Amino acid sequence: MLEKLQLSKFTLSGKSPYLFAILAVLLMAGLRFLLQPILHSAALFILPTVAVTVSAFYGGLGPGLLATLLSIAFTWILFIQQTITARPSLADMVAGLIVFATTGLLVSVLGYLIQHGKKYSESLLTELQRRNDELRLSELTNRALLDASAQGVVAVDSDGQIKIANEYLHKMFGYEPNELIGQSVAVLMDETLQHQYQLHRREFFSKAKSKIFTDIPMN
Repeated sequence: MLEKLQLSKFTLSGKSPYLFAILAVLLMAGLRFLLQPILHSAALFILPTVAVTVSAFYGGLGPGLLATLLSIAFTWILFIQQTITARPSLADMVAGLIVFATTGLLVSVLGYLIQHGKKYSESLLTELQRRNDELRLSELTNRALLDASAQGVVAVDSDGQIKIANEYLHKMFGYEPNELIGQSVAVLMDETLQHQYQLHRREFFSKAKSKIFTDIPMN
């Protein structure tokens, strides 16, 4: 169990993307040496480009640049080892290395942007989750305060539907917990008062400033 924990810490450490880049270049070099009898001087930069791309997309800018430098060194060694008749001209090789280095830089920058975007998305999701938890806690706290109140508390929307009603209000009018939610607040009034309530409600929601119903008695 301890070995697994230590391996997990090593994998998640900051050095692992660079180790991945080194392993990718070594794997590419081994594969290129195996294919050397077939490829000779052809396709010198195909496998190195793959190694750089994989390293950059996995680790970002630093590992991508490391893979680029290691690949340049490997390709130059491979170029020197070839016979003069089999290898390309020095000018062509230098031009190819410049193009490869430029490509490696661009791929590394792209890898960095992808990694940065991924980290930003993760941090954004974490922040949203934190705020959602805070909002849920706030709602639970408000609900607990409402239910602990010794007075009936009710809140309605512009259509007169009950959105909030505490436990004491349900007991006052003989309803089960949460039974009033979604019903019209008019069910709490005498029929003779419901018309007066409708007039007051329209007046209340037609004005911007907050007001409190004080002159409409309940049952």
